[in-house]
Amino acid sequence: MRKNLLAFLLLVSSTFPLAGCVVAPDPYYAPYGPPSGVVMAPALPEVVVLSGRPYYYYRGYHYLYDDNRWYYTRNQRDRWRVLPHSHWPRDTRYNRPPHGHHDRYRRY
Repeated sequence: MRKNLLAFLLLVSSTFPLAGCVVAPDPYYAPYGPPSGVVMAPALPEVVVLSGRPYYYYRGYHYLYDDNRWYYTRNQRDRWRVLPHSHWPRDTRYNRPPHGHHDRYRRY
């Protein structure tokens, strides 16, 4: 009886440390790119000029510049996703109307 109990405790004590060694693979380090179903928007040009509103359309994607961050989506009614910093433009400029023009004459 004592040998069976000792064998059982040895088996249990060796099983738990081995269970801690099992690690699921991280999809970020997958060798063939992002997992299927993940679509990444193309990188923005180096200089983006926004006219009045913080929206920008480029290569089939809508971009939103808000609070010094960039977001993207395929359709404006869908959820906005955070654009990776590597896809951000180097410079973001605003194209302001000439002095004397009012916002009521601006078309959105």
